[in-house]
Amino acid sequence: MNFRKKFSIKQLNHRDFMKRFQILILFLSFLLLLPSSSSFAYDRESRLYPLNQLNVKKNMSRLRTTNRCMGCYLVGANFSREDLSRANLRNANLQRANLFLANLEGVDFAGADLTRVTWVNGKICQAGSIGTCVFETTQ
Repeated sequence: MNFRKKFSIKQLNHRDFMKRFQILILFLSFLLLLPSSSSFAYDRESRLYPLNQLNVKKNMSRLRTTNRCMGCYLVGANFSREDLSRANLRNANLQRANLFLANLEGVDFAGADLTRVTWVNGKICQAGSIGTCVFETTQ
């Protein structure tokens, strides 16, 4: 019995090899596109760590250290008299937050929920203020 002939590995020609290689690359690309098992939102710019969706204190700390907190849960946060200049707060939930006398120069509030926020001048934003504070009218 010819041992070498019976257990030899089939030689692949170049075309077969390239076909299998392309299939492998497509499969690996597909795996990279699958969502991660984590249900947390991620800060795409800094990639520091998952956002803590319901922990206001941790999100406030994150904003203070990185000057960005996109999509953060900051309901009722107190930023009175703080320097938030050039902060990125896109799509953040800032309902009932206190921004009285805070420095908001260049802050990106695009898509942020500013419902009932106490603004720099002490006025309250209307319900449904998204991205821009619309002050409540006094009657």
